[in-house]
Amino acid sequence: MAGAPPFVPSFTPSGAPSFAPPGAPAAAPPPVPPAGPPPAPFGPPPGAFGAGPAPVGQQRPTAPRPQTVTAHDAVLCVSAPAMAASGPDGQLRGQGLQGFYRAGIRTLARMEIRLGGIEPMPLQGALSSSAEARFVGAVRVPGDPDPDPALMVERLRHADGSETVTVRNAGGRPARLPLEIAFGTDLGLLTEIAGGQRSADLPSQVQSAGLRWAGHGRSATVSARPTPHAVLAGAGVLRWDLEVQPGARWSVELKTALESAPPGARPPAGRGQSVPLPWAEPEVRCDDARAQRLLTRSLDSLGSLLIADADRPTDLYAASGAPWRFGLTAADALWAARLTLPLGTRLAAGTLRALARRQQTGTGPVGAVGGGPAGASASGQPAGAAAPGRRPVTTA
Repeated sequence: MAGAPPFVPSFTPSGAPSFAPPGAPAAAPPPVPPAGPPPAPFGPPPGAFGAGPAPVGQQRPTAPRPQTVTAHDAVLCVSAPAMAASGPDGQLRGQGLQGFYRAGIRTLARMEIRLGGIEPMPLQGALSSSAEARFVGAVRVPGDPDPDPALMVERLRHADGSETVTVRNAGGRPARLPLEIAFGTDLGLLTEIAGGQRSADLPSQVQSAGLRWAGHGRSATVSARPTPHAVLAGAGVLRWDLEVQPGARWSVELKTALESAPPGARPPAGRGQSVPLPWAEPEVRCDDARAQRLLTRSLDSLGSLLIADADRPTDLYAASGAPWRFGLTAADALWAARLTLPLGTRLAAGTLRALARRQQTGTGPVGAVGGGPAGASASGQPAGAAAPGRRPVTTA
């Protein structure tokens, strides 16, 4: 409009601009907040009724779940109720399933070899039978001008907890260097390890020619022959000062054992040397030579799963499998016994008697089996539960 006064901004006492026209009454200043701490919010303090829902668009952090353990890449030696698992290099590092086991307890989780402070370079690692494995590695002697490693380290492992370590000198000079083997264990249960749980290693104690661990109501030992030159209990290390002449070898025998377990049902035992296999040795006549090797290897694998009944050691039955179903499951044991009937009836008779001793006498599902560690598989499934599509197992 003509003659209108210019629109000039002014500033309030708080510093904020005001665009009121000239001559208009000034705006009231904003209220000054009272001095002192702010008033407490109304209602209960945060967290009084739990964490509550996360704000919209945000996810509340959760604790990571343990990863289940896999065994497809493990070198697994089995001789029920014992087994040993490691990687192809033969070292036991306490990772995943690795370790020696006896009756569902990990007696040894770590067994790492260093020769002259150097880990052997893995060359070969494979099973020689269901219960035994062989690992070969090489170590180059510091300062050796030969391009090929002069020292070879061989490990012969058995599922029962024994291992023989042999150092061979293929060079032209004497080898003087220390051999150190680091041990450790958590004495964990196989069922917990299968779920990805890993406890810290227990402190070790010196015992005669080896080490001892105790915890969780269990204890285990490892012994060596010959006696180590030094035992470092704090680090769990056995040490030998070696001097291996050219073309010579040096060996040490290691043995791990489950010393004690929590009181309860008697743990299952293996077949034992005095109990023969419950089948006759078959003879295969076939144009394909592989059939004989297949049958021999299959029976060797089945023999490594045989468990003796604690009430009658001559009665044998087959565990469902290793490593996770390392116990008696009625349906699986009966099917294994049935398939071996052409080779004899002893496994079927022993399986039926072992199942009959575990029949429930009170109320419960038909065919339920109980009593002791052999009454359920390592996976937690009741041993007598009928598989889908199969009739429940009943015995007289």
